[in-house]
Amino acid sequence: MSFSNDMRMAFTGTYRGLNRLLFLLVVVFLLINIGDALQLMNKGRQIHSVSLYLSIPGWFQDFLAQGWSLLTYMFTHESLLHLLGNVLWLYSFGRMFTDLLGGSRMLGLFVLGGLCGGIFFLILAQLVPAFRDFHLLGASAGAMAVVIATAAYRPEQVVSLFGVWQIRLKYLALISFVFFSLLNLSDNTGGKVAHIGGSLMGLIYGWQMRKKNGMLESFMKLFRKADGTKLKVVHRRPVSDEVFHDTRVNRRKKIDEILDKISRSGYDSLNPEEKKYLQENHDKT
Repeated sequence: MSFSNDMRMAFTGTYRGLNRLLFLLVVVFLLINIGDALQLMNKGRQIHSVSLYLSIPGWFQDFLAQGWSLLTYMFTHESLLHLLGNVLWLYSFGRMFTDLLGGSRMLGLFVLGGLCGGIFFLILAQLVPAFRDFHLLGASAGAMAVVIATAAYRPEQVVSLFGVWQIRLKYLALISFVFFSLLNLSDNTGGKVAHIGGSLMGLIYGWQMRKKNGMLESFMKLFRKADGTKLKVVHRRPVSDEVFHDTRVNRRKKIDEILDKISRSGYDSLNPEEKKYLQENHDKT
């Protein structure tokens, strides 16, 4: 298969929403660094990084002047290591989340987690004046939302860590949360508070989906276009409410059986038919 076909499949296949998100993060990172480099060439050492206009300022008055930053900050990185860390977390857990609940929900949760993390940071900065001189940027809050939601939805699912250790998702998510959000809160406190906000949103959403609560589904549908989901009109013979209900119940039962198999043995244990059925029907229940 040619490189062009590989790229086309990456942006139109099952994980198209995730791959488009990761591509956007990389492009924004490159544009920021190119912009900073051009300023440095023209103005010397005194430059105003492009990221300042995309990240959330701690001073609330400054935030009001650039309210768009509550959305743009979660796509913004200055450090390559910061970008790579978030990309790796999103790639690993984003694929699992997409397999379980779909790409549009993954994108929607990433944004919700980012919004929640940004709000937590703003609250902290108003309560603790020392943080008003800081700016918040990075995809960490959104990434943590995806991590925690995946574990909350399928806590007993076993994953292979580095191809060596078998660990349940609930323990992996807990370790990740403690290590990246709670340990040494004196370092990058604002960022870690944002992690907590994103994690809280992920926990709430994962529990809701596990209990079949669709309170946030209207918001998630907004991301179907970004995920590349194409809506089409299909003409069918009308069916009775009883037949429609039975069909939906049977579909939900089969999906639950597939998800239970994933929890016991991992996604790779599914046969091609089960994988196809899960991908085609996870948004129809």
